[in-house]
Amino acid sequence: MPEPSILETLRELAALSVSDDDLAETAESVVALACDTLDCQYAGLSVFRGGGTFETLGPTSPVVIEADQLQYQLREGPCVEAAWEDTTFLSHDLARDERWPTWGPKAAALGFGSMLAARLTIGDQTIGALNLYSTELRDYSDDDRATAIIFASHAAATLVSVR
Repeated sequence: MPEPSILETLRELAALSVSDDDLAETAESVVALACDTLDCQYAGLSVFRGGGTFETLGPTSPVVIEADQLQYQLREGPCVEAAWEDTTFLSHDLARDERWPTWGPKAAALGFGSMLAARLTIGDQTIGALNLYSTELRDYSDDDRATAIIFASHAAATLVSVR
């Protein structure tokens, strides 16, 4: 049986889907819940816009926008790859991660040590990625990854319902 904390989080996400908040307010609430649930210092949502571009919604800090913008410009990094591929990406050490040789060191220079990015999907529709940033080098567990996937799935449904 899922832990009570994740059950409470899913209940809160469901409540957001019927609130009177607009998309920006809902995104901020979703990101705050993500930080609390998934124990990260910073987070944001990379959402697809027209022409294959992204927009960052609900960032916890301007540095999240900066890190996300670098990924969008370079077309390299966990969030853009999580949005394009059917998977979740994590990096325990961004500065040394060989998958993102340009973006990783730039993210580390912004103060980020590790990251987890989970695809935001509802049915067969992908709307973007949930981006969880840590200032520390963090060893994400299989449970962390599974929780992020579940959270992202419910977050996507919440975001689509208020668009």
